[in-house]
Amino acid sequence: VVHQATPMDLITTAYHVERDAVIGGPPGIEFDRYGIVARTPPGTTQGDTARMLGTLLADRFKLAVKTEMKPLPAFLLKADPAAKDKSAAAMKPAAKPDADPDCRFQASGPPPPNTPSPPTITFRCSNMTMEHFSKQLRDFAWANINRPVVDITDLKGSWDFDLRFSWQQGAPDAITIFQAVAKLGLKLEAGTAPRPAIDILSMAESPTPNAA
Repeated sequence: VVHQATPMDLITTAYHVERDAVIGGPPGIEFDRYGIVARTPPGTTQGDTARMLGTLLADRFKLAVKTEMKPLPAFLLKADPAAKDKSAAAMKPAAKPDADPDCRFQASGPPPPNTPSPPTITFRCSNMTMEHFSKQLRDFAWANINRPVVDITDLKGSWDFDLRFSWQQGAPDAITIFQAVAKLGLKLEAGTAPRPAIDILSMAESPTPNAA
């Protein structure tokens, strides 16, 4: 069951892309809203559902697309050669490389009065590859990282480290997510990177009517 979804919402879900990676489409692609009620067989995975949604868009909106890689805005996670010693002190080779990658919030007591969260929080990360870490970063700091993070560190293997940063950027002694990453001997910078993009070749302005 889907409520109040725009065609853009449906396309980004079906093709696993960001909004800025969808090119073209009718005028109402980001404004018209639809509801969907559909049944899926038992055992249907999230990936199956996305492919089914793509089929629905092709059937009802007559959507035809071309998928290609394009340079698009992104945050780039880089190794900082100037901070090699810092990286060695902050990041250790994974103690349990066979375990699942994980970053766990470390509680440090209740937040100050009249604040929704502690001024500074810590995630203890274990067995993290840089590719996995780049994907987690956006979840950790979605208020500051509004684009995908692409790993170009060229660091292999898995790592254990602590990531400490501040939600409240105006708080005294606040640590931005960019400063927190720098303490690991890495850099997080805005730039461009090849990302999957969806070119809409054709699409109806409204879906075909429901069956009687």
